[in-house]
Amino acid sequence: MIVSYTKFPSKDPNFPFFLRPILGVEISSGSKKVVVKGHLDTGADHTLINKQWAKALGIEWRQGKPSQARGIIGGTVPVFLHEIYLEVLSLPNSKKLITAGFVDSPNVGTLLGQIGFFDHFRVSFDRPKNLFEVDLA
Repeated sequence: MIVSYTKFPSKDPNFPFFLRPILGVEISSGSKKVVVKGHLDTGADHTLINKQWAKALGIEWRQGKPSQARGIIGGTVPVFLHEIYLEVLSLPNSKKLITAGFVDSPNVGTLLGQIGFFDHFRVSFDRPKNLFEVDLA
């Protein structure tokens, strides 16, 4: 499945916009499902999801296995790991049971990281053409 990068406005006068690899995914737990836009982040060790989505899925986010995530500025933030299902929209047979970390951070929406995403899917980036491809591993 080939996807175009998504354009985001920038406040940096040197760059009027940024292009980011954003992918539509459905996350689910039990009978509850939520469609979210995930940012493919090859530098993220874990797939991280904002705690608001845990609430929407009926998950008590702090009841998961405790862990930590370290950000680019060096600080850590508590993360609680849960098993959920993740399915790439428009990619048949892509529903996978993954381990994702729920986090209370205004800087995290849905980061699709190494554990939880890249360990289940093959991704190729073609930045000069502003495209990326996602397929089953």
